[in-house]
Amino acid sequence: MALRLAAYELLSLRTPDYAAVNEAVSLVRQAHRHLAPVANAILRKLAGLRDSNTLPEPEGSPAEALAVRSSHPQW
Repeated sequence: MALRLAAYELLSLRTPDYAAVNEAVSLVRQAHRHLAPVANAILRKLAGLRDSNTLPEPEGSPAEALAVRSSHPQW
């Protein structure tokens, strides 16, 4: 859950990278100490991909892409 929250902060909010990554890593460290470096690496990679504008686009129709992006089922 901490990774999802941090990913949302990185991609949708104007939260500084260092703050979103630090808080998420702290949360992961409380639950699973050995996974904190993995969470750090994943979130820093996500921030780097966002900055270089190389995030992958969902495949399929525009309606499918919108459903995935907004987490809303197709109608």
